[in-house]
Amino acid sequence: SPVPPLPYVAYPNPRQPSGAAVTVDSSRSSVGGRETAAAQKRSRWIRRGVLALLVLAWVLIGLLVFCVGERWSFISALYVITQIVTTVGYGDLLPVRPGMRTFMLVYVTTGIVIVAGIVTAVCDALVQKAEGAFASRLMNHRRRQGRKRSSAGVKIRYAILADFLFFAAMILVGVVVFGAFGHCVCTVDGQTIPNCDESTCSRLGVHRGFVESFYMSVITLTTVGFGDVVPIGDWERGIAVVWMLVGCASAGNFVGAVARWFANEERRFRRREPLTSDLIAEMDKNQDNSVTRYEFVSFILQRRGLVSNYELQAIEKQYARLDKNRE
Repeated sequence: SPVPPLPYVAYPNPRQPSGAAVTVDSSRSSVGGRETAAAQKRSRWIRRGVLALLVLAWVLIGLLVFCVGERWSFISALYVITQIVTTVGYGDLLPVRPGMRTFMLVYVTTGIVIVAGIVTAVCDALVQKAEGAFASRLMNHRRRQGRKRSSAGVKIRYAILADFLFFAAMILVGVVVFGAFGHCVCTVDGQTIPNCDESTCSRLGVHRGFVESFYMSVITLTTVGFGDVVPIGDWERGIAVVWMLVGCASAGNFVGAVARWFANEERRFRRREPLTSDLIAEMDKNQDNSVTRYEFVSFILQRRGLVSNYELQAIEKQYARLDKNRE
């Protein structure tokens, strides 16, 4: 509804006139006083090095325990570790020796809380870099066709397309590798065929087709991991280690791109939202029948989902540390 006459008056903050500057105390600033840019960069590399060593130690501990305690091969142990990191959890290789379930309880918890986030972030960064390059090529092709400058919505749609194509490519890799070149399987509808193993599978087992491979690829990369169709043998499991890491990251990026599109549509809707008397009254945080520029801008930014109240409070605290005169 149109905005009726209101008792509110919009004016700059009286404590700080428009165009006035504040005196910054550099001793309160981490940039000017206590820490230089070089020190920040060095600290950042130290943290990355510690995280890398942490991931390496976690993987080596798992390989040692699984190879010695469960007598798994190196590839099978790495395959199980990858299932833990990606949370696929087929359940085709399980701890059976005494004490291994207790170790697995601690190992999985540590991996999910600490290591999985680090490994997933690295894989996401690599996948996003490749998908971003592809999306940029799509945008450049659009410009070469003489189309007008793209909006944020168009860029997000191109990003969704790039993420979807990368995810579909990883599914296709699974279909080709595990369907055309894969081994036969010893399970049918989750039931193990009697007397069937890697040595007798060609005679007693069922050869995995493209439909089963497509099913396994989708179930795996979406981290559902039913475990009824799984990679068989060290050859398939070795490929699955890399395939699951990259494929699960691509699936997550695709879902994230779709979520960003919905969020962008919500922001577009809020941008068209008219300013009513109720909204203006909500802007007036200190209830003084006036709306300052800061109140208006901060309210609109929060309303459109561009910044949270927590982030605004953190910015205000940082400004307070820089303000020498406490204005």
